[in-house]
Amino acid sequence: MVEKYDKIIVMAEKETIPEFLLNNTKTIFWDLEDPKDKSDQEYEKLIKALKKRIKEFITENNL
Repeated sequence: MVEKYDKIIVMAEKETIPEFLLNNTKTIFWDLEDPKDKSDQEYEKLIKALKKRIKEFITENNL
């Protein structure tokens, strides 16, 4: 299932991730705080952090 992908980015809590992703070398874990029940300011902070990580990923992988 994951063979056709170069990288797999996971943002879920590790205890919810299936074994085939946990043990796959293509899996990248982005530890971002769940914005549920957070303020609008915290939500915006998360969006900025996610955008930054995406840009870094694109640059690092020459995409």
